[in-house]
Amino acid sequence: MDFELDNVLVERMADVAAICDLIIYGANQAGAEVLARLRSKNRQAAFFVDDAPRVSEFEGLPLYSIHDLWLADLTGKFIAIAVPDRLSEWSAQTMNLLSLGLRRGLDYLSVLKSPLKFNLDANIGHNYMAGELQGFRVWGDLDNPGARLIVTLGGSTTDPFRAPFSSFYASWSEKLYQRLTAFSDNIVVCCGGVGAYTSTQDLLKLIRDVLPLGPKVVISYGGANDFNQYVGDFAGLQMNRYRRPFLSSITETYYRNTSKVFFDHGRRQAEREFLGGLEVSYGLRNSKNAARFWVDNMRMMHALGKEFEFSFLGILQPMPIMLKNSRLFPQIADEFMPSFINRHNQYINDSVREAASLAKDFDYILDFTSLFDEMDEYLYCDWVHVSPLGNEIIAEAVQEYLLRSELV
Repeated sequence: MDFELDNVLVERMADVAAICDLIIYGANQAGAEVLARLRSKNRQAAFFVDDAPRVSEFEGLPLYSIHDLWLADLTGKFIAIAVPDRLSEWSAQTMNLLSLGLRRGLDYLSVLKSPLKFNLDANIGHNYMAGELQGFRVWGDLDNPGARLIVTLGGSTTDPFRAPFSSFYASWSEKLYQRLTAFSDNIVVCCGGVGAYTSTQDLLKLIRDVLPLGPKVVISYGGANDFNQYVGDFAGLQMNRYRRPFLSSITETYYRNTSKVFFDHGRRQAEREFLGGLEVSYGLRNSKNAARFWVDNMRMMHALGKEFEFSFLGILQPMPIMLKNSRLFPQIADEFMPSFINRHNQYINDSVREAASLAKDFDYILDFTSLFDEMDEYLYCDWVHVSPLGNEIIAEAVQEYLLRSELV
C-alpha cells in the first residue's frame, strides 16, 4: 500500500492526542504507522474505526465500524483519516464524517499526502501524467473499433483523479458511463477534467489532446472556475490564477539554468538580458467579462465540433450560492460560506446569471444552475463540489439529454 504521511499533521495529531481522544480512521498500514508515530511520542489513540471491519481489534486497540459512531458521544474526540486510496477532501470517509455533523479541521483531518500531483504542462499550465491516456481516465474499451467515445472536460468538479477510486464516490463521468452502458456495449468515456481548469484550458486540451482521439461527443462542464478566477488582476485575460505558480517556476528555472550556461561559456551580460527576466506574458487584455469568456469558449469548442465532426455540449454547473437553500452540509455553511460569500458572492452571482442568459441563444449549452433546486438532501461539500448523490444527479441529467438528443 503506497502512502505518504504528512509529517506536520502527524505532529499535530500527537498534540491533539494529549488533550482529547484521538480516533484513527483506517485499520491499515497507514493507520498503523500513524499509531506508531504517536506511541514514539508517548501518545496513544483511543481506538480505530473502518468502513467494514472484519475483526474487533487492530494494533492492540479496539476496532469499530464507522457506523458505530452514529451512536457514540463524540464530544472531546478528534478523528485522523488514514485511508490512502481515498485522499480527496470529498472522499467517502469525509462524507461519512460530514453526515455525523463533524467539521474538517475542527473534528477531523486526513493525515496523508495526496499521492497524485499536478504536473507542469508546456501548453496548458498544469495537467496529470497519470491515467490510461496521459491526463485522462478511461472507462470502456478504447481499442474497440466500434466504440462511441464521449470525452468529458472541466475542473475539479469533473476531475476523476481527485475523487477516490471507489464506486462509493465515483466522478459524475464514471457514473455517466455506468448509466450509458445499459443502452450500448460500445460506450467509452474518457474524462480529462483537471482541478482548477477553466474553460480556456478545456479548449486548449480539446485542441491538443482530444481531437486526435476522434470523439463522438465532447462535454465541457464548468463555469465556477471562470467566474471565480477572471477577477482582479486577471480580469480580461484568458488566464487563471492557479497557472501563475506553474509558469513562474518554469520561467525561474529556465532563467537560472540558462544564465549559468551563458556565464560558464564567458558570454556577456547583454546575452543574459536577452532572456527577459522572470516576467510571464498573459496575452492581451480585452473587455470581455467572465460570463462572455465562458460562453465564447463554449462557442469555440462547438465550432471545432462542427469542423471535426463531433457533437459538443457545454454545461453551466450548479453552485450553492445561487440557491435560497444552499444544500450545503450545515457545518460547512456556517463556517465556510459567510467569508466566501462576502468576497465573491455578488460577482459570481452576476456572472452566472449573465452566462445563463447568454447561453439561451445556444441549444448546445445547458444551464444546470437550477438542477438541485427541488432536492431536500445536503449535496454540497463547499461552494461548488458535490456529494456522491450530487454526482449521480448530474450524470442522470447528462444521460437524459444525450439519449433525448440521440447523441449516443
